Amino acid sequence: MVGRGSRALLDLPAGAALFARFFAGQDPKQVPVMKVSADLLLATSDPKDPWGAYWTTYALFQMGGRHWVEWNRRIDGDIVQTQIRDGELKGSWEPAGGCTRLTTTALRVLTLEAYYRYSRLVR
Repeated sequence: MVGRGSRALLDLPAGAALFARFFAGQDPKQVPVMKVSADLLLATSDPKDPWGAYWTTYALFQMGGRHWVEWNRRIDGDIVQTQIRDGELKGSWEPAGGCTRLTTTALRVLTLEAYYRYSRLVR
């Protein structure tokens, strides 16, 4: 669960809503608010928050273009580089955003495999 007062509380519905618009068959070329949402997510989302990063990643992957390129670069630094590399916790992530270690790690893995789980719906 995301901590109260977290910026990610705003990212969750924004990222999830943008992601859902793609599954509803909407195209950002025809629905301008989708680009506005993607711009807002890119400008304000925190990759360090597990839930916010998860939804932002799936939304911006679907958006593609500069949104995805820039966001993917950010999550590489903030997610990939923070995975624990040694010891009994190797492969996990430190708890973040009010989530347990298990939840944080599960969300990080799902976030990093965004492009393996779904193809782009709008080309």
